[in-house]
Amino acid sequence: ATLKAISNSTDGQMAALSKTIKEVGQNSSYSLREISGAATTLAQAGYTVSEVAKVLPDITNLALASGSELQTSVDIFSSVLTVFDMNLTESSYVADVLTQALNGSKLSMDQFALGIQYAGNAAAQGGVSFEELTAALGAMSNAGIRSGSTLGTGLTALLQDLQAPSEKFRAALDEQGLSLSDVDLKTHGLIDVLDTLQRAQIDSSKAFELFDTRAARAYSALINNQELLKVMESNFSENGAAAAAAAGQMDTLIAQLNRLGNAAVDFTSVFGAPVIMALKAVFSGLADLLTGLAGAPAAMRGVISGFATLGVALALFQRQLLSSTVTFSVLGGSFIPLLTGIGRAIVAFRALTVALLTTPIGWLITGVAAVVGAITYLTGATERARNAAEKFREAAAEEGNDGDDQPDDP
Repeated sequence: ATLKAISNSTDGQMAALSKTIKEVGQNSSYSLREISGAATTLAQAGYTVSEVAKVLPDITNLALASGSELQTSVDIFSSVLTVFDMNLTESSYVADVLTQALNGSKLSMDQFALGIQYAGNAAAQGGVSFEELTAALGAMSNAGIRSGSTLGTGLTALLQDLQAPSEKFRAALDEQGLSLSDVDLKTHGLIDVLDTLQRAQIDSSKAFELFDTRAARAYSALINNQELLKVMESNFSENGAAAAAAAGQMDTLIAQLNRLGNAAVDFTSVFGAPVIMALKAVFSGLADLLTGLAGAPAAMRGVISGFATLGVALALFQRQLLSSTVTFSVLGGSFIPLLTGIGRAIVAFRALTVALLTTPIGWLITGVAAVVGAITYLTGATERARNAAEKFREAAAEEGNDGDDQPDDP
């Protein structure tokens, strides 16, 4: 109801989205509740139901490929598409680019999330593309910068110093016969500008004279990993990297068990109501039947109860006597007629029981007992399965709870 209200969708649109959520869950280790939560977050960000259905599979693939929480993938997707004004049709491309960056560098999803949080708007406004920003964050992470906030704030400081150069920077460019237009990010892009600055003999030590400290650190990290920066940026493509990596992550026991849980929930939602209704009918019928038997004439109930009690008592008594050496030593042979009589009584009782159970009333009693026993067993097995599934879901939900990356001191 919450998702429907947030997205302001019709029943038909919600049915289509529910189908997509179930399909994603059938090929994912994330629970249907997590996937539904991701869909709700996207709806809160302003996406329509059809748009949510379009990007949800790509978001899930990225989360699986990176081993991150689904919510982290949602936040990153939403930020990238918004900051860089990208179309929803590019969602597969975004997932592939990020997967390639994660696989080709030390960059993590948490680092990228903070990197785009701090540097995304500055990059987009300065003319730096999504691909260049992603490659830059990957190259900087390979330089040993582990904090996502440091990646973001450092890159932001560098972009600001390039767009609003100091007098020292202007003078350094003049000495090399360069102008500000030669290092314009919107015209040349980040990678070409870095090439130009290196050709102007602005190395790491010189950068600390011309730029802010954070900007200088970022510049140093980039030029020392410039080859990686270029290779990553040039190789980015929509090549199915996210889907392939997600499939690899699903090839684990825990992932398949989670997938089984989703399938079980889906099965229950489809067949659960009819099964429950059928069981209700069975239980109601048995209750009526047992109530009728309880109202049977007292004589009939007494006969049935008496036969059952007598049979058990005689069998136990005979077994005790036959197993007792003390009894035989005390009573001797005179006890044999008694044992013989008890044995005959048991045989007669058993014959009477067989006769009873070959009559209609016997069949009714046997049938009721069998059905009750089967339902009791089924109920217990179902409850044990439900408890096991719940324990597994709780254990799976606790897996991978990493803390958020916090800003480092400069």
